[in-house]
Amino acid sequence: MRIKDVVTLKEVVSDLNDGKAFYDQKETGEQGGQKMLPFDKCPVCGGEMVEKDVEKLLRGGKHTAVLSVRAEVCLHCGERLYSKKIISRFEQIRSKLMHQELADFQPIGQSFQVPGEYSNTQC
Repeated sequence: MRIKDVVTLKEVVSDLNDGKAFYDQKETGEQGGQKMLPFDKCPVCGGEMVEKDVEKLLRGGKHTAVLSVRAEVCLHCGERLYSKKIISRFEQIRSKLMHQELADFQPIGQSFQVPGEYSNTQC
């Protein structure tokens, strides 16, 4: 896969604002018994890419969801590459959060906003 085939998440879901890229899973394959990753090197810094499970936070309105997904992760800069299927799932989850359709989600605790008096500028 060529770098020009990469579309940033910002282009697909601009309001997620995390600038991560995705790849089409059909582009991956098997070679010599090992799964081939779509990128040999990170499209951002040229670092080595590895496939691993990552934790992703998605926000929608006042709500936040935490999910574990597979991604290619750069060992140098931490850039994450997601499949189109996973990006689509992010969009579905975010929409449910925005519309307060929370029946499919399991509560795991509470979230709190820290007052400005504790911000980094005042430390």
